[in-house]
Formats: sequence, C-alpha cells, structure tokens
Amino acid sequence: MPLVVYKSSAGSGKTTTLVNEYLKICLKHPEDFRHILAITFTNKAAHEMKDRIIKTLKIIVDGHWREDDRIVLLFEKVHLPENEFNLSAKQVLSFILHRFEDFSVSTIDSFIHKVIRTFSNEVNLPPNFEVVLEQNDMIPEIVQSLYDKVGSDAILTEILVKFVLTQAEEEKNADPTYMLNRFITSQLSEESFLQVKKLDGLSTDELWILIKKMLEKLELQKATIEKEALAALDLLNIHGILPGDLAGGSNGIYNFFNKAARVKSTDAEKLPATANVLKNITEDKWTSTKANAFAKQEIDSIKSQLLHHFECLIDLFEPYFMFYLLSKKIYTLALVHELRQVMNAYTEETGKVHISEFNKLVHNEVAEQPVPFIYERLGKKYRYFLIDEFQDTSLLQWDNLLPLIDESLAYNRFNMIVGDAKQAIYRFRNGEVELFANLPRLHENDGSSLSAQRENQLIHAYQEIQLDTNWRSLEEIIRFNNRFFDFLKSQSGEYIAKIYAHHEQLIPGNNKSGGLVRVDLITAENKAELVALKQEKIREIVENLLKNGYALHDLGILCRTKEAVREHAAFLIGLGYEVLSEESLLVANAPEVQVMSAFFQLLANPTDAIAQTTIAENLRLLNHPETKTDEFLRELISLKCGSIKCLLKFFGFDITDNQLAQKPLTEIADFVWRNLLKSSKVNVFVQYYYEFLQQSPQSIESMIRLWEEKKNNYYIASPENTDAIQVMTVHKSKGLAFTAVIADTDLERIKHTKDEFWMDIRLAEPEELEIGLFPLTKALSLIDREDVYLREQNRSLLDVLNVLYVAFTRPKKALFILANNNDEKRRGKLASYLVEYLKKENLFDENQLTYQFGQLPGHSLQNDRDLFPNQLSTWSSFPWEDDRWVTKPDETLFFDAIKTSGRDYGIMLHQLLAHIIDHRDIEFQVNFRVSLGNYTTGEAELLTSILYQLVQHPTLQPYFSPGVWCRNETELLLNSGEIIRLDRVVKSDNKLVIIDYKTGVKSPEHSMQMEKYRQALTNLGYSEVKALLVYLKNEIEIEEVV
Repeated sequence: MPLVVYKSSAGSGKTTTLVNEYLKICLKHPEDFRHILAITFTNKAAHEMKDRIIKTLKIIVDGHWREDDRIVLLFEKVHLPENEFNLSAKQVLSFILHRFEDFSVSTIDSFIHKVIRTFSNEVNLPPNFEVVLEQNDMIPEIVQSLYDKVGSDAILTEILVKFVLTQAEEEKNADPTYMLNRFITSQLSEESFLQVKKLDGLSTDELWILIKKMLEKLELQKATIEKEALAALDLLNIHGILPGDLAGGSNGIYNFFNKAARVKSTDAEKLPATANVLKNITEDKWTSTKANAFAKQEIDSIKSQLLHHFECLIDLFEPYFMFYLLSKKIYTLALVHELRQVMNAYTEETGKVHISEFNKLVHNEVAEQPVPFIYERLGKKYRYFLIDEFQDTSLLQWDNLLPLIDESLAYNRFNMIVGDAKQAIYRFRNGEVELFANLPRLHENDGSSLSAQRENQLIHAYQEIQLDTNWRSLEEIIRFNNRFFDFLKSQSGEYIAKIYAHHEQLIPGNNKSGGLVRVDLITAENKAELVALKQEKIREIVENLLKNGYALHDLGILCRTKEAVREHAAFLIGLGYEVLSEESLLVANAPEVQVMSAFFQLLANPTDAIAQTTIAENLRLLNHPETKTDEFLRELISLKCGSIKCLLKFFGFDITDNQLAQKPLTEIADFVWRNLLKSSKVNVFVQYYYEFLQQSPQSIESMIRLWEEKKNNYYIASPENTDAIQVMTVHKSKGLAFTAVIADTDLERIKHTKDEFWMDIRLAEPEELEIGLFPLTKALSLIDREDVYLREQNRSLLDVLNVLYVAFTRPKKALFILANNNDEKRRGKLASYLVEYLKKENLFDENQLTYQFGQLPGHSLQNDRDLFPNQLSTWSSFPWEDDRWVTKPDETLFFDAIKTSGRDYGIMLHQLLAHIIDHRDIEFQVNFRVSLGNYTTGEAELLTSILYQLVQHPTLQPYFSPGVWCRNETELLLNSGEIIRLDRVVKSDNKLVIIDYKTGVKSPEHSMQMEKYRQALTNLGYSEVKALLVYLKNEIEIEEVV
C-alpha cells in the first residue's frame, strides 16, 4: 500500500479527506480502528476529527447517508455492498464506543507523552513525573537555579556576567532576569538541543577552557592584523605617500590598510576590501589620477611590498572573521550547554518535565536505530499512521515518527500525510515546512545507510494528490486570492515559487458565486492615528454587516499581533459589543474576579490603597455604570480606610477582620460574591477563580503570591456557540472559518524569524570545539556563508506571506483588508504588495483608497435557541451556617427523571461526588460542568437538589462538614490481587466510616460488598469501621451494614 500525501489548500476538504481515509480502513476491517494512529496539530482538531468520525458512522447506521455527498463518496471508494457497508459502520461504531481508550486520534505531544509514560525508566525519568505545559511555570525556577550558583561556581558566574553584559550591549536592556527568561525560552527549541548535543562530551569547565583559548586566539589575531597593517602604513609614510595618492583616494587602498590598523575598534564587517579596491589591485592600478609624478614613482617602487601586505591581511582575515563571529555568541553557547545540565537537575529534583522535552527524550532513544526498542510494543499496536498539518511538524517530531512509518510501509500498510506548505506559520515553534515541501526526500539527510534505506522506502511508496477545490469561500474571494498570491509568487523568487506552486484553487459549481473582497488603504501621520482610523473602519464594517443580517458570531477580526487584538477588542467592548478574545477570556480581567482578588489583598494589607480603589472602581462599573469614576472614588478616599471593617461599612456591612481572615479561601470568596457583588448570575470567570482557590495554598499571603505569578496566563476555555465578535491573532485562527473576516495583518518591515545559526566548525585551535553559534546577519558573508543569511531572508518572507494566506482564506462570504498606506517610504509591506498588485491589474488610482471586488452577500440569522443550548442562568450562594435546605422539585422528582431520560444519573452523581469534599463544592462542581456543556439546566437543578439532600441528611451531615478528613474514590489492593474502590472514607472520632452510594434497587449483594470493604480496612489495622449504604432515591435512604 502507498504513502499517500495530500497537498491541500485552505477550505479544500482536508478534514473530510482524513475522516474518509480513516473510515476506509475501519469499514473494511472493523477491529482495525484500534490499530490506527491519527495525529493532528491541536487538541481541538483531534476532538473535531473524533466527532466527525462518530457522527459519520451514526449517519450511516441511521440509514440517512445517501443525503450526504461526502459519505456517498466514501461508499464509492470503500467498494463494499450496501448491506455490508451499513453493517461494518455499525460494528465500527460499537467497537469505538466500547473501547474508546483505543480510539487513537490525538496530538503528537499526547502520543509522545504516552510513549514517555510507558518507558519513563528507559528515558531516565521518575515514573510519577509531572508535565509542565506553560514555560512560565518553570522558567523562574530555572533562573533561580542559575542565580543560586552565582558566587559558589566561579566559571558559571563569569559566564553569566559576560552573557548579561553582552546581551545588554546588543539589546540596550540591563535587566538580567528579563534576558535570562528570554534566553531560556528561546533555548527550549529543538534546534539548540540537536546542536548542543555535540558538546555533551565536554564538562562546563572543559568548555570554558576552550572558550578562553579561542578568545585568546582572537586577541592574538587582532594584534597580528594590526601589526601587518601598521607595517603597510609605515611604509607609505616613509615614502611620503598621502592617502589621496593611492587609487581610490581616502576611501580606497589607503583606507583598507588604515581600517585594518584599527582592527580593535573597527567592526569586522568594515574590514574586507571593497569591490573597487579589489579591482584596482587586480588590475595593478595603485595610483590615483591626482597623484603627482613623485608620488607615482614612489608607489611604483613599493607596490610589490604593498601587495605582499595586502595579501597577508587577506589571509589573516579568514581565521579572524571566524573567531570574531564565534565570539559574538560564545557566552550564549556556554550558557546553552550549562542550561541542559540545569534542566536535567531540575527534573531530578522536582519530577517536573516541560512538554517540549518529550520529543528530545524520545529522539535520544530512537536515533540511528532501525526499529527502536521503545517502539516495539507500539509497532504491534499501531499499523496505520495518518498525520495532519504536516507543514508545522518539527524535525524532531518527524525523526520520532519516521521509524514507525518506515516499519508500517515495510509491511505494505496504508499511511497518509496531509499538509499545506502555504499555511506553515509556526516556524517560531520549531515547525519545519521543508520536511513537507521536500517529500519524499528526507530533509537534511545525514547520508547514513539507515537514512538512505528510509528515504528509498518513502520514494517507493510515495503517491501525491492535490486537493485543489475550495469548498469554503465564495467565488470573489477565491478569485482574488488566486490572482493576488500568484502576483506575490511572481515577485518573490524561486523559494516562494516552489511553496506556492499549486496555490490556485478551483471554484466548485454548487452555488458558490458572489462574495466580497474590500481593500482599505489607510493613511495616517503616526501610529496612534493609524489605530484610530483602523478602528473607525472596523466600526463601520461591523455596523454594515449587522444591518445586512449578519450576527456578531459571524465576524472574525484577525490581527498579526496580540497588541492589535487587545486594542481592537477594547474598542469594540467600549462600543457595547460582545467580544470574544484572548484578553476577554483572561480570568484576571473579569471585574468580579478583580473585586475578589483585591479583597484578599486587603485582608493581607488593609491599607492597600490600590486594592481599595480596585474594589470601588469595579463595583461602580458593575453596579453603577452611570456614575463617574472620580465621584465614586472621592467619597471612598475621603474615609481614609485603614481596615476591612471601614471599607465594608462604606458598602453597608459590619464584620470584624479576624472573622474573615480565619475562614477558608472559598468561603471568603463566597462572602464577597453574596455581599459585595450581590450577584446570582452564573459567571464562568468566578468559577475558574474558585477552582484556583481550591488548588492554591490556603494561606492568604501564599495564595496572593501564586495568583500574581499565574494570573496573566489563566484563561477560561473558549466557549462554543457564543454570539460575540471573535478577535484573535492569525495564528489562533488557523483551522477556523468565519462568515466575514476583517484582516489587520500589515507590518512595517520583514524581520528575521530567527537570529542565530548553528554550524559545525573545524578550528586548528582549539580543535575540540566542533560546533559554533553565530549571529544570523549579513556578517556571515565574512565566512562565505551568506547563503545562510539569504535563506533566512526567504524563509522569513515565507512566514509573512503565509500569515497573509491564512488570514485571507478564513472567510466564507466577505473579506475586508486593512493596510497601512502612508507614503511610499512609510507604506506597510501588505499595502506595498496590494498597491503593486492593483497597478499590475490596472486598477490603482493615487486618489482612491478603497477597492471593492464583488458585493456583500445577503445573510440570515440563525435561531438563537440552536446557538446557545443548555445555558444555566443563575448561581446560588448562601452561608452554610444558616443550614438552609434546598426544596426538592415537585414537578420532576429525581428518579422519575431517570425513567424519561437517556442519561445515566447514577454515573453523573458518582462523578460529582468523587469531587465533593463538603457542601461548599456542590455549586461549583455542578456549575463548572454546566459551563463546559456537560449538563443541561434541568439536569443541573436535579443534581443540585439530590446532592444537598445528601450532605444535609442528619445521619450524613457530620461526614460532609468543612474540615473533615476524607478520601473519595480510594483504591485498595487486596491480598487476592483484586482492586476495590471505596466511594468515600471518612475519619471521625478515631474510627473510619465507609460510605457507598447506590442508585439502583436494593440487593443483598450490596451488604456483602460493604462487608468485604469493611474487612479490608480492618485487615489494615483499623479496629472500628462503620459501613453505610446510601441509596440515592427520591428520599435518601441509609442502611448501616452491621
């Protein structure tokens, strides 16, 4: 079977193709679903693919598949009789649902994580290691580890000091912590890992000795160059020759020697001979036309000596330039080497591993092994590999997957790769587009026999298919993108042309006519005015869309930078629109959360004026938006509050400081919610904040410190089907589609994505230094590696064009492009491209700033009830001390509901009870699941009712009191090898109480089971064990097993 490589374009049905290929395997051999590994780029994409697979199978099983063209196509390709097709779908669906853990559709990080978990011992990790997802959760500790060595480790101290001073000189920033944070973030990349491995044989001390030798050699080279150049200048002075007498005058041959004589203070980039100097010396032209007869005679008499000095300097420059460029990044190289050791020590001490380390750990084991032993078990499980978004796969990821694919192809099994090089926008996260562009050839083939064998296997099995029809966008958008990117391809050289070789898309014939593309060239005097003019355009576009039947959720605003996202989101919120953006999803930005967190600040420091102001301003914003900030604050400030009591009196409450400070954190938050915020509306931000409080240290001071560290990276999950304008970066929009898009994607100039370059080196001395880190600048031409600089220029240009491509291919019906016009010198890159394109199309007019292609299509609003199902509108909170009971619903008794519902309430209750310690957890646990869409409003009410009945039952209340010692879902291993799970174990008055929940009919087996549990705990040494069976019926029934 082949390795099928689908080269797709935006909107070309990539997900449908993946799903159909997955199902083609399964429908022919239903049990083979567990032998397929499908790899996607994001968790969301993995979820979407799973969902599509199950829904497709369900449609087939229900007999409605002939109404879906995509499934009809699948039927035609699978070559099964209709009755077998239907039966196979039923079997596959049954297998998936009953063996869901074998349904392997995941991200590559999740897959590699499984490998690491299975073979943690082989990769030298503790079996219970903790995965760190956010760099910010780990980097401060790594920086502190480096700081802790300062003073005690003399070599590391010197390396750090030199590194910080060098970076400060380059970046004009003197904050060492900022620089180390940036450095560690950049060095978590895979490229650094692959290169610095070549230094693994050296200790830090040995590497430092080599570095000092190299730097000494550099100084010696400078002195030799200076001496040779001064000899040439002395010769000229002795013979009375002035700078203007030599060819080229003061900027010619004389200047070449003069710069070399000042080598210690001259940038190396200025030392090489200019083209004119080389031409004159090559043509033996040493004198200027202005030189007198005496000067000409003197120059002729010494030109052979001058030529000798010139040639000596040229020979001396070659090794000097190499050492000069090496020195620019030598302290970075030393620190990279040290960082690997610090990271390893950090993992050993804490058991924490950053997710970026997984592929590195696996690579260490699989490199240069035909069939890596850690894959032997996986190779038997997985036979087919389907890889999505291959253009963003990294070199390490591909190296780690290649042995599995190679093994699968050796058994003539189907494998599949899908990607679009035009949508490769994650190079800054190690994505390597050339892996995809060069298939079936291996990128950076190391020439080994193993690589040659694998490459031959890929070539032999390779089959390429172009997905060239755009099923997403309307005709005008497709035509504009075809012509615009064809123009960019023609202007951008061979490298871009290769990537955009098949960019033109076909227009399907199924009613895809129409559509709108509008280009606005915006002219402004400065950045502030530019932002204001753009936002005025955005306001105008939004109003026009709404007027023409579009809803808020139909619109996506895509920006190149996070700064623009924040600015545009704030602007739209200020106009009163609902907005969904990263900033709007930040928990710390919610006014209710700001009130709560500031309240904790005041408990720690009652005189904190900033916290007082934060509470007052946010309460004003929430409750009295019609008032002015200054009026509201003036009254508060006049009180000069020095305590919580004073502040609370301002809002009409009377409570002493120590009463609050002694309560658990969630109860303090409850107090604020009930008394200051006075809200009964469900607030998912507050729910996330409660979750943070439950997981944080219970000391107020410690919690505040942790919140300050975490708050800028603590987001709620992006809610589905929300009627709001979505504002995001282009990178976040990858894989999404919008009915209409406003693209704010211009930039002033193209910056290099990468600024460092690793290269193998061979030095005469010190010869042990085999790898070097170089600045990725034009200066690489000094060592004849200008090709590296030009390659980075091309790749950075591709990064820019691909961001435009992704943004311009998101819309279905309308695309609005905002570009920074200004004048020709200050025009943004996108505006420049657009102006040149319009000129080519003979459409450009100096006096015209708006260009429109097509007309805005009509649009009808969807039914809101379909958009926003299962929303819980209220959230109750009350003091538990009031012993308030929740009234059982009259109309829908709990177990009557079970009879009429397809949901298993027993499972739902057990899942909730596994997370409930005391009554305070009920509201949060139920509402949190509602916010995720797990429960409907009616289900939430039923569950809340039965849970409150449970925890407030007179017999059970002592076992659900705050502060009680308990364990939920505790597992015990019996002598027989059997594992039993106890629903709840409580330690009370020196005895253990076992509580087991039942939702079915009473049975003698229940008592026998409880007796078994009690005996197990007795065998552990507990003399008094009480066993309670709790039947969760319309009325709670409790049976003690004696």
